[in-house]
Amino acid sequence: MNLCKILKHTFENIEYYKKYKSIDLNKEATIVLEQLPIVDKAYMREHLEDFIDDSVKCDKLYDAISLDKSFKNEYVYDLNGITVISEYTSGSSGIPFLSLKTPKERVLLGKQTWKLRNNIMPVSSQNMFNFIHNFGDYPYPFPFYEADTLEETIEKEMEFFSKNNYYWWHINQQKLNEYATYLKGKKWTSSIVKIIENNGAYLSKLEVEYYENMFGCKIINNYGCRELWTIAFEDVDGKLRINDSCVYFELIDDEGNLITEPYKEGYVVLTSLKQYIMPFIRYKIGDRAYYIDERDKAKPRAIELCPDRAKIVGTDMYGNEVFRDVIFCLTYFKGIKNFDQIAVVQKSTHQFEVNIRGNKESREIIENYIRELARDALGSDKYDFIFMYDDKKVQKSVFLVKMTQTVSDAK
Repeated sequence: MNLCKILKHTFENIEYYKKYKSIDLNKEATIVLEQLPIVDKAYMREHLEDFIDDSVKCDKLYDAISLDKSFKNEYVYDLNGITVISEYTSGSSGIPFLSLKTPKERVLLGKQTWKLRNNIMPVSSQNMFNFIHNFGDYPYPFPFYEADTLEETIEKEMEFFSKNNYYWWHINQQKLNEYATYLKGKKWTSSIVKIIENNGAYLSKLEVEYYENMFGCKIINNYGCRELWTIAFEDVDGKLRINDSCVYFELIDDEGNLITEPYKEGYVVLTSLKQYIMPFIRYKIGDRAYYIDERDKAKPRAIELCPDRAKIVGTDMYGNEVFRDVIFCLTYFKGIKNFDQIAVVQKSTHQFEVNIRGNKESREIIENYIRELARDALGSDKYDFIFMYDDKKVQKSVFLVKMTQTVSDAK
């Protein structure tokens, strides 16, 4: 019913989809949906106005959809008497993108996320320390003024935790990692925390186990994006279940064909069910996943996320997962911390380029550890590593593939 309603509204009010108005909506909504094109962030960014509801189109719209803003903030506009909020994201490529929502749409999306949380444990806003979204009048990161050093900032945050009764902690992987780095060898004083809700990057099983042991609580994954908010939420059994009240979820293969069977990996394609001002219809976000096979048909379908799109050439291993674990072990088990970023590029079948930002004092030690850890993870000593030190080079992903064929590879 919700899918049919959003499609009808879209065909009548969204410029890009008006050409599909002749499609017979008396057919099953899923059949209608499959006749529509798949769009991605790059295409929508180039044609933003065509994906926005006619009711808010006015001179002020151009300011509302301008991408020349900080993605850490939100902006409120009155467009033809309708309150609209611009939400920004930096995106995986580092190029800004936005979504427009009305306050009512945000309330509906938020209510469903709270419902999913309460399926795990009764919780309200008074019990949850929402680290990454409620900026309010405070500068980023909420709710602390940054001190001179990261360590001083974390000390302030720790003091805040110890004086409050939050047992649900909403945070992203980057900030959680900063806490874990600071706390190594120290005592975690906020034992009242029972749930850490990860709303950021993919966490490997090694990382989840380490964080759960360090903080003495359960890690719950909230898979989402700024455009549609919660896409899937982990249940009490540890399964990531689709938020089918707010999104219609599809998986497609490389040829654009639907995937319905379990354990077949494909691209995530989403249709928003509660967003009308700027609906997302068959929106390909770039993530990959597969369905889990299970017999319980009464619950939303469970999925497993693939850690990254790129596999290490010549293997079935995801480079992002392998090298995140390498960096994790380097930090927590080898004690190497004084670097800003380590990013790996596969240059040929057996050669990796490793760029290290922010560490020039321990080159020999860090390089030997990376070789050792990576070869152990890859199960082979035939790989070569070229190390680079470029503080200006920033890579959005831990691992990329940029193959250049070599003589040894060609043989």
